[in-house]
Amino acid sequence: MRSSPLWLCVAAGACNAAPEALEPIPDVNCADVAGEASLQVGTGTATFEPLTAEGPIGFYPGPQGGHHVFVSVRAQGLVQGTASGLGYDDPMVSISVVTDRELSIYLDQQRGFDLDGDTIQFVGQLVQLFHPNPVELDGDPVMLSVDVEDRCGTQASAALNLRLELGDAP
Repeated sequence: MRSSPLWLCVAAGACNAAPEALEPIPDVNCADVAGEASLQVGTGTATFEPLTAEGPIGFYPGPQGGHHVFVSVRAQGLVQGTASGLGYDDPMVSISVVTDRELSIYLDQQRGFDLDGDTIQFVGQLVQLFHPNPVELDGDPVMLSVDVEDRCGTQASAALNLRLELGDAP
């Protein structure tokens, strides 16, 4: 028996449900945005945890067998975009992680930021490690680089030399 689309809507209770509205993008005149942009790189899954040069960054086993790091970013002097991360005006974020073992992780996507006073941030971006046996990377040096460009063309970058530290899943 084939289900009709109407029956599926009734069963799911979704036919009359209004789509969730995206948070409006604040009106910004790019000519009025002044100052120099700055960026701070961190980690954390629920709150921003700053990283320090030469310090550890945890990497964790994921539910599908891979390993990953969590990257968080705080910025000032950049236009926020939407907190939902679904807007075409959201800042473009590039994240790369490189080790001496030629491991390279690269993430390049538009990303929504939350507003916290005059600071915008996102927390807990999962970045997967691509290596045949990631556990071997425990203790290896790694360079974490983050570049952000907002809709006004303002750019900010940060890079840290860190050390991978294997941990239990958060």
